[in-house]
Amino acid sequence: MAGQPVDEDHTVSALTAAAECRRVLRAHGLPVDMAWVPLETAGHWCVITVTADWRQRFGPAAQELTREIAETVLATRFGRWMARVIVLDDDIDPTDLAEVVWAFATRGHPRDGRLTFEDMPLLPLMICYTAAERMTATGPKLAHNCLLPEPGPQRPRRCSFAHNYPPEVRRRVREWWGESGGGG
Repeated sequence: MAGQPVDEDHTVSALTAAAECRRVLRAHGLPVDMAWVPLETAGHWCVITVTADWRQRFGPAAQELTREIAETVLATRFGRWMARVIVLDDDIDPTDLAEVVWAFATRGHPRDGRLTFEDMPLLPLMICYTAAERMTATGPKLAHNCLLPEPGPQRPRRCSFAHNYPPEVRRRVREWWGESGGGG
């Protein structure tokens, strides 16, 4: 069994899984921008970002898009060692674990944004499953719909220094902050 992340097998398997998931999802015509398997999750999460035009290409049903993405990912040979599939808008960088965790925590409804897939094939080494599930190599998998509402008044704005100020203002603030030794 692999060690606590990040271990050498996490880097090889996660990078390969991410590339293959992206290829398979696009081959199925799904509006996928990126697939990433965060190394820190020991390959147990697959984070998918969808293109900004996904509603025009797929329709307005975020939950159905999440279901189709998850079913496609979990059907791959790598799907056996993924316990969760997280679907996000493409304003999130899936390679930035801090952004992923923030988006997962703030954009995914705790009940309505979750899809459960029962009796799915799994890798028996995954300790998040019970002994009985590991013995039968089947157990539940989750997909999380963390897609924002369509653009308009109901869509929350992303609020951060990087997203709310023009580049020139950010540059001047950083210069001032550096010159003043912390803004004092």
